[in-house]
Amino acid sequence: MPVIKYGEKTSRRKVLEPGEYEVIIDSADIKTSSNGNEMIVLNLKTSEEETIIYDRIVFSPQTHWKVRQFLDCFDLGPETDDEEAEININNEFIDDLIGKTGDVKIGIETFNGIKRNKVANYLEPEEDEEDDN
Repeated sequence: MPVIKYGEKTSRRKVLEPGEYEVIIDSADIKTSSNGNEMIVLNLKTSEEETIIYDRIVFSPQTHWKVRQFLDCFDLGPETDDEEAEININNEFIDDLIGKTGDVKIGIETFNGIKRNKVANYLEPEEDEEDDN
């Protein structure tokens, strides 16, 4: 039977102020949603605050926009502009996500009276600006 030392310091989830943050994909897993859709379950770790933000990328026609945002944010999209290009989301793809960095817009939501952070948007990487002069 485990022993819990109540006085030990525990790490509580910190709620970040809304804004843009650089995150690192700390863990990723393929699961099935309650509606039967496949999804990627993510733990995103902020670079500066080392706070974990949980998110789910669900694969359904209604969430296609979020899938695209996610892929673009982490530069995971196809190397071509061909609209028929496909990406195979398999275990190798999921394993390669770990350690990738990108920028996200973080918001706050309240669930069962508890405030927590949520990914409002995955942001596209900024293009390197080159001087045209």
